[in-house]
Amino acid sequence: ATFITGSSARFVVSVTSGGGRGEGSTLLARLLASLGLRSFPDLVRWSVTATPAQVTGLAPHVLNAAREGESVAQRAVADAARELVGLAAALEQHFPGSEPVPLATAGGLLVPPSPVAVAFKEILAASMPRAHLVATQIDAAVGALRLAAALS
Repeated sequence: ATFITGSSARFVVSVTSGGGRGEGSTLLARLLASLGLRSFPDLVRWSVTATPAQVTGLAPHVLNAAREGESVAQRAVADAARELVGLAAALEQHFPGSEPVPLATAGGLLVPPSPVAVAFKEILAASMPRAHLVATQIDAAVGALRLAAALS
């Protein structure tokens, strides 16, 4: 969810400036209502002191708006997916050759039919053709322990 919301100030500016407050956009109104705020300046002030957990709490509103076709929310989802693919692509150099690179994901936002999961899969296929998404869900801590054991 943090990738959906990013840093609080950056998130607020990115999803509400221009298109986020433009004609036909409902995202700003959704966020204001969810936080009990009245205006864009109130949201900006809130973002300055919001904790990462509070900002992450906005993700369901962004995801729901994206599912309903809200273009600003869809851009936020696509941006999050691109950032995640960028992290995976940075690791690809550690897998030389032409063999498929197994890639596991974790977290509810990366489980279909989440808009983030859908965008991630599409962008990953286009940007990193060697990536092979592992269907089995693995707890992150267990995966780290397995990797550590394999290295020793």
